[in-house]
Formats: sequence, structure tokens, C-alpha cells
Amino acid sequence: MFVTIQDWLPGVLLGLVIAGALAWYFQAAQNSLRAANAVSNERESSLTTQLSAATSKQAVVEEQSSALTADKAELQVKVSKLETRLEDERKAAREKLALLEEAQAKLSDAFKALSSDALKSNNQSFLELAKATLEKFQEGARGDLESRRKAIDELVKPLSASLERVDKKLGEIEKERATAYTSLTEQIKMMATSQAQLQ
Repeated sequence: MFVTIQDWLPGVLLGLVIAGALAWYFQAAQNSLRAANAVSNERESSLTTQLSAATSKQAVVEEQSSALTADKAELQVKVSKLETRLEDERKAAREKLALLEEAQAKLSDAFKALSSDALKSNNQSFLELAKATLEKFQEGARGDLESRRKAIDELVKPLSASLERVDKKLGEIEKERATAYTSLTEQIKMMATSQAQLQ
């Protein structure tokens, strides 16, 4: 039994159609894959640029944080020194005041012991004069102590304000750094997701 052209021609044509369809499908799939790869490469490049910018910003923020921390430490040392100086001045003033009060008591006792019948009339006026002199001296010492205390307070106040500003700035930098880390983490997750989708 012979096979004619009419018998195998439909099979050949069907095979050619199927082969053409498969070739077209594979070509379309390959083009789609190339386009996806191009988009992925572009996205990866963009994410790499963003990652580089975020890393640079993080380095700047860390440098600022380090500088502010050093400034804060220096200001704390200055405040500590001034507080120590203030306490020393107060202690010295208290000691001077105690000495003056002790001297007043001793002078008063001495004047009382020296009083006699011959000096009885003049004794009271002399004690009052001595007391007035001592009171003036005490007032001067108290005024000197108060002026020193005010001067040291004026020195401490700006340093305290500077410390508060430094603390505030450090808080802001810490927030910026946390935001930068969060953004960086999200970008890395996006890159990983894109890479997984490509695979």
C-alpha cells in the first residue's frame, strides 16, 4: 500500500504550524524575560544608588553624633568644675562667717570682761560701736558671698543651656539615624524581593 502526498501533507502542515507556534511562544517568552531583566537591572541600579546615599547620610549623622557627644562631655566637665568651684566658695564663705560670728562673740565677751566701774558709763557705747562695726563687716562678707554666688550661677546657666541643646540635638540625630536604618532595611528587603521574583 503506497502513501500518497495527500496522506502525509496534512500531518506535515500541522507539524509546521505547531513548530511555528512554539517558536513564536519561545521568542515572546524570551523577549518578556529580557524586558523583566532590564527592569530588574534598572531597579537594582536605583536601589544601589539609594543605598549608597543612605550609607553616606548615615556616616554624616554618625560623625555629627560623635562630635556632639564630645562637646557634651566637654561641657559636662566644665559644669562639674564650676559646681566644684561654687561649692568651695560657699564652704569658704560659711567658714568666714563662722569665724566672724566667733570673733564677735569673743570680742563681746572680752568687752564685757574689761568693763568695770570706772568704764561703766562708756562701756555700753563702746560695745554698741564694736557691734555696729562687726555688723557692717558681716554685711560686707554676706554681700561678697552673694555676689560670688551670682557670678558663678551666671557662669553655670549658659553651660546648662548648652547641655540641654546638645541633648536635644543628639535626640534628633538619633531619630534621623533610626529613620535612615529603617529606610535602608526596607530598600534591602525590596532588593531581595526583586531578586527572588527574578529568580
